[in-house]
Amino acid sequence: MNAATSRRTLQLYEAVGYQATVDFADQHALVALLFRALTDALADAERYLQARQYLEKAGAVSKAQGILEGLRGTLDFARGETLARDLDAVYGYCIRTLLRAHAENDAGKLREVRTLLGRLESAWQVIPAQLAAAAQ
Repeated sequence: MNAATSRRTLQLYEAVGYQATVDFADQHALVALLFRALTDALADAERYLQARQYLEKAGAVSKAQGILEGLRGTLDFARGETLARDLDAVYGYCIRTLLRAHAENDAGKLREVRTLLGRLESAWQVIPAQLAAAAQ
């Protein structure tokens, strides 16, 4: 198998694996997938910025902003009240900061958003263990 065929096979495998994960994931797992995709998009944006690949950077920033809008869409303001409002404010701040990072080619702003959202992602990952412990 040549290198191009190997890459294509790997891409297909990854796409099928990702789709299978989405198809069978619960809501918590879907938000975790969004956080993972967001982290990847932000890392890509910074890597593209450092390589001066501005078109690719723009695509990665746009993807990150779209994921943030998707995360905003998961917020339940009726049940979550204060927490939902606070998360909405954080997501909005991150979207605006990404816009500035893109316009100014500012890697520091990209890292700021990655750090902030990394903390949220870490907190999100411990929720299942906390729920399981509370159920015992």
